[in-house]
Amino acid sequence: MKNYHIIVEFCMQWNYAPKAASFAEELFNHFFRDIQKLELIPSSGGAFEVTVNGEKIYSKLETGVFPDTDEMIEMISKK
Repeated sequence: MKNYHIIVEFCMQWNYAPKAASFAEELFNHFFRDIQKLELIPSSGGAFEVTVNGEKIYSKLETGVFPDTDEMIEMISKK
């Protein structure tokens, strides 16, 4: 069993909360046995950042687009 601590930081100004909640739900459904902690952190400035076990694995601020959930699941699985 793996122990993931996943943080999703999302922009409240642009109402990314529903997207963050849906994203978190998909991650939890996939990794439900392996998630030790899953945090949703309200932020600003267009952020949608994903951190796993202290390592940022995705940044919408850097890419300009939202992460693909399937790609994120694959990346997390490789950790």
